Amino acid sequence: MSGLEAPNWHHQQQKEVYTPRTWDAPENANPPVEPKQRILGLSVRTFWIVVVLLVVIVAGAIGGGVGGGMAAKSRADSSR
Repeated sequence: MSGLEAPNWHHQQQKEVYTPRTWDAPENANPPVEPKQRILGLSVRTFWIVVVLLVVIVAGAIGGGVGGGMAAKSRADSSR
């Protein structure tokens, strides 16, 4: 042996299987996860976005209906 040869560790290696135990982890390692709040199955932010969009759409529809009705009435009155 010249001293430059790598030792043969293959037959000497042993694999250990790690099995965690409750006393291995500190108490705050995995704090309890609170479920996210939901409204009608949607996250709170998504729910409010949908509500605001619906209010804008309904307000636009009502405003368009009233404006269109007034324009039609004005056109009918001016043609007499």
